[in-house]
Amino acid sequence: MVKKLINMGFVFVLMLVLVGCSKKEKEKEVVEEKDNIESKVIKKENRILSDDVKIERQIQKIVSRTQKDFVKGELSLAKKIPVLLGKRWKEKPIRKTKSKSSPEFVADVGLRKFSFRGKKLTEFPSEILKQTNLSELDLSGNRLTCVPEEISKLSNLKRLNLSGNKLKKFPEEIVSLTSLTMLDLSSNKIGKISAELDNLSNLKWLNLHSNELSEISEGFGKLTDLEWLNLDNNKLKKISGQIRSLGNLKWLNLNNNRLKRIPLELGCLTNLKRLSLHGNRIKKIPMEISNLRNLEQLDLSNNKVVLIPGNIDNLINLEWLNLSVNRIKTIPARIDGLVNLKWLYLSENSLTDIPEEISKLTSLIELHLFSNQLISIPRELGNLVDIKRVQLQYNQLTHIPKEIGRLSNLEKLNLHNNGLVAIPEEIVNLTNLRELDLSFNQLRAIPEEVGKLSNLKKLNLSFNQLEDVPGGIEKLSNLEWLDLSLNKLTEVSPQICKLTNLKSLNLAINYLNEIPEEIKNLLNLTSLNLFGNCNLIKFPIEICSLINLNELDLSGNRLVSLPGEIGNLTNLTKLDLSFNYLTELPLEIGNLIDLKELNLVRNQLQTIPEQIVKMINLKRLYLYCNNPTRETVNWIENSFKSSCPQCDVVITQSIFGQK
Repeated sequence: MVKKLINMGFVFVLMLVLVGCSKKEKEKEVVEEKDNIESKVIKKENRILSDDVKIERQIQKIVSRTQKDFVKGELSLAKKIPVLLGKRWKEKPIRKTKSKSSPEFVADVGLRKFSFRGKKLTEFPSEILKQTNLSELDLSGNRLTCVPEEISKLSNLKRLNLSGNKLKKFPEEIVSLTSLTMLDLSSNKIGKISAELDNLSNLKWLNLHSNELSEISEGFGKLTDLEWLNLDNNKLKKISGQIRSLGNLKWLNLNNNRLKRIPLELGCLTNLKRLSLHGNRIKKIPMEISNLRNLEQLDLSNNKVVLIPGNIDNLINLEWLNLSVNRIKTIPARIDGLVNLKWLYLSENSLTDIPEEISKLTSLIELHLFSNQLISIPRELGNLVDIKRVQLQYNQLTHIPKEIGRLSNLEKLNLHNNGLVAIPEEIVNLTNLRELDLSFNQLRAIPEEVGKLSNLKKLNLSFNQLEDVPGGIEKLSNLEWLDLSLNKLTEVSPQICKLTNLKSLNLAINYLNEIPEEIKNLLNLTSLNLFGNCNLIKFPIEICSLINLNELDLSGNRLVSLPGEIGNLTNLTKLDLSFNYLTELPLEIGNLIDLKELNLVRNQLQTIPEQIVKMINLKRLYLYCNNPTRETVNWIENSFKSSCPQCDVVITQSIFGQK
């Protein structure tokens, strides 16, 4: 019995030991499981935190865009921020408001800039009014007709863009936004500016162009910090004398208004650097304009100015002067004081001569004198050695002084529509010349030395009296554009076919009866015009080697047939064969699958090859004044039009003689 009890005790102790061990192991497993769970939670939290940091950095990068981005309307945070947040979007305290009058708005992310540009809004987005820290707001290109009074809550707003809306009145609600430095109300229908505008005393940039303003309020005079003011394209008849108070103004645009005079008070704006008065009705430039010694750009083009003030030489910092399209008859000698002038525009006036003092404007880069009544050019013009562009077209010049050869930096020279009978040999010294236009003159010959203009890319000799292609022209290795139309050429020298960089060649309206075989060497040619050479009877088959041709004009000749090789010109987009004597077309013409326009007017065609249905890009087909059969007409009206519905066929059956 005792032994039995001992054994039972041993078993009991053993069980207790086993239970204890099991409990410890279980506790250990629980601890380990708990540690694993905590580790996973920590990792997940760290990953979420890392994602949040990345997101916040990306958001911060977007909202810190520059003023330039804001003005151009390139910010679109309403779209970018939700995309960046991705799956975290629902876990952020975001408040959304959906409305027909406004797109989805993202709030509570500390925005300082926001754009609703071009969203077709008809009502002011109320959500914005809760963003009291907003500094930049773009609402341009919408359909807003008014601004709510609550906009005054945006007391930190510095830049506001309301351009391109439907505002008919100046939004007086914004005058409480005294922190504004930039305001854009352009392209609306505002007829009057509120006198309370003077509350916006911190404004530096104000854009009111393309409205219906007929006057400027007195309040403008109190915007003493203003540096940039645009009043272009309004209905202003006068400018208030209060403008004298805008002493910090640097840029003033009064283009396209109805001003008849320049207010004398403009002379007080001594910090002005740019003044634009283009497209008004101004007859006189006041002497006070000479006070603007910091002026760099002055535009008085398209007015009725008769006289340039003698004291214009006081504008010593002037770099750009535009007085074109006026009624000016003389240029004052004191213009020589504008020593920093680089661009001078005096085109479309009534000038008969140019003072020699203009030669002292040694900083000139461009001189525009076209459409005047000039009969001569002073020799001293040759002193302008830095000039790059001279425009003298549409005058009455009969000769050019040889001193023009000293303009070694000249790149563009335009002398078309004068009465020139000769060109000085010294022109060969213009080694930087890239464009030379001598068209519409009375030239019978061009000096061979023209071949030394090695940088020339464009040469226009059209509408002269040339009987031969200028000698030495083959040396113009960089020439890309050559016009010899409307002359008296009877043949084309093979030398012209050495211009392998030529892209455009115009030989229209001459007396050519053949084209040299060497023309096949002009492999870079994309445009060839042989219109109106009434002696040209045979199609020059060598043209079919010019596989880069895009445009070919053979109209107004006496061609009776076309070679099948014309199908090789697969890059053609425009082919004009009108006013010839063609009776049929080769089947290969259907290979011109890039052709967009085909002109076959006034020939003697009776049939059209069915292969033209392969011209899948053809947009216009001109066929009137031919002699097609009834079957051909029916085929065009039915089969062709159904196969090429994109093509407009000009075909007037009443003109055709049907068989």
